Amino acid sequence: MSGVELVLNEQMSKATLVTQAIASVNFADVLDVHGALGVSQTQRRITQDQKAPDGSAWIEHSKGYAATRGGSQGLLHNEGDLVTSLDHVAGSDEVSWGSPVIYAAIHQFGGTIKPRNGARLFFMMGTQAVAASEVTIPARPYLGLSSDDVREHEETIVHFMEGLLT
Repeated sequence: MSGVELVLNEQMSKATLVTQAIASVNFADVLDVHGALGVSQTQRRITQDQKAPDGSAWIEHSKGYAATRGGSQGLLHNEGDLVTSLDHVAGSDEVSWGSPVIYAAIHQFGGTIKPRNGARLFFMMGTQAVAASEVTIPARPYLGLSSDDVREHEETIVHFMEGLLT
């Protein structure tokens, strides 16, 4: 054949289909799925695994706080407010998840709580009233991705891509 020739083979057709499939993806929807998965993984970490994303055990409070406050529910799952407050926000290019409750950060990072007004903090530990000049809460990281979490996110991406190509 003289002039110009166009050759289309099976490999090129598959590449075109893959490119078109990827171009049609609404990545905000993909990120929304990953955010929901991240929330679910974090809830499972708090209610079942009860350890940091790196696998390390959460530190118990030196005065038996976990035993009286957390009880059989675990260190961070007393009344369930932290677990039920977890949510995610997905944008067009990123997703985040976490909790808006006021004590979420102190559990994640740890720290010392001191009274703002007055000389003492007053709170209940189980049925016992406590007055303290300060309280140190050890870090108990619950946000983050364990290696199993990462694997689950990767599998989600693979299943999503397979769905585009079938």
